[in-house]
Amino acid sequence: MRRPRQLPQGSGRRSRKKLIEALLWHLEWGDQLEFLEDIERDTGKRPAALNRRVMPEQGNALFWKAFQVLSKTRRPSFGGLSDIVLSDIQAYADLIGLKDFDLRSQLCRVIIDMDAAFLEWVRARKPQKPKV
Repeated sequence: MRRPRQLPQGSGRRSRKKLIEALLWHLEWGDQLEFLEDIERDTGKRPAALNRRVMPEQGNALFWKAFQVLSKTRRPSFGGLSDIVLSDIQAYADLIGLKDFDLRSQLCRVIIDMDAAFLEWVRARKPQKPKV
């Protein structure tokens, strides 16, 4: 008989905040990581962006992976990007065999919080239309 899955360690608000900080760093600098590491290697000086780097904790790997997968399931919308919908989060939980109610609930909360941070980041960088 299988034991129910345990909640990931550090699964409280503080951990969720760190996960969002890791996401925001990744959005800002992730595509330049190799370049930043090259600068450090070539000059011996660590770029400030690398000093601010936040890594997702190992206990949050489930949430990090889920967000990566679910971000690709966004539906088109007239306003740009749409939210990740709850039904997609639940379908993902089913797909990976996640049965524990508490963990499924937490997955929904974390993905919704990460998605809100992501959309806020995207909207802050969207060029403003000139007023006519």
